[in-house]
Amino acid sequence: MTTRLALVAASTLLVGALGCRRTSGRVAHRGGAAHWPENSHTAIEGSLEKGWPVVGFDVFLTQDRVPVLNAEPFLDPALCRTIGDRPVDEVWLLQTTFDTLFAGYRCGGVEDPRFPDAKVVEDSLVPLDDLITALEAVDPDDRPEVHLTAGFFPNVSHDPEVYAAEVLGRWTLSDLDTPPVIVADLPVTLDAFRQDAHERGISVRTTLVWPRLPDAGGEGAAALVQALGTANGVVDPVRAFEDSGADGMRLIPAVATRTDARRVAAVADYVEVGPVHRPAEVKAFSAWPVDALVASDPTP
Repeated sequence: MTTRLALVAASTLLVGALGCRRTSGRVAHRGGAAHWPENSHTAIEGSLEKGWPVVGFDVFLTQDRVPVLNAEPFLDPALCRTIGDRPVDEVWLLQTTFDTLFAGYRCGGVEDPRFPDAKVVEDSLVPLDDLITALEAVDPDDRPEVHLTAGFFPNVSHDPEVYAAEVLGRWTLSDLDTPPVIVADLPVTLDAFRQDAHERGISVRTTLVWPRLPDAGGEGAAALVQALGTANGVVDPVRAFEDSGADGMRLIPAVATRTDARRVAAVADYVEVGPVHRPAEVKAFSAWPVDALVASDPTP
């Protein structure tokens, strides 16, 4: 066991012995979106240079089942443009091949109003293979833990079993010893990754995102119903966690409460909250009884 892993293990044992948690960890949300375009080559290179211990990226599949780092099942028109610098219309990954996306579109070359201090760097869509290659070039003792958020939206993305096969299939063919932590907001997605991992003779840690908010279509009424259900105990995070079979839980700060964090901490291996973007948010949620914050700027 390396010195770094030994320290992590000792810290985990201490937390368990004391029966409490300290928010000391950070997960670099989408590779550190406060510093450079999210899910980009620049984010991969920059986060590895920073030496952040945990980095998170999002993964979706193109029509021809190529895993790419992207936060939605479509190209975000606020962040992407065509090669001719025209606005992006409706471009769904499920309906578009990787070669078409790579040749016709660029993302990140538009300033993101959420992160005015971030670098503005134009980039192609990033295949998961490029992240794997970058990680292989890092000394094993210095490699970060990687969290992959696997999105699944019925009718607009590939089935979870296909996700799992394409992502874990590529990962297990690499020189990387440790599988990624799989993050998802639906138990069916986590089940698919666990089953695929079992068939490959490996194990993966899984994290349930709670609560499941409306998809990128923006159904505000559904979000309100979710929030009201949570406040009135209809939607229970502990029950959701236990039903999912996950190892840990990520709480969405817009809906989850500190009480939710405390209750989940009593039954989960680890609890995180995020994403959080502003320094004030980081400070406020650092007081929660969780193990880590998912932050656009993971710098302590």
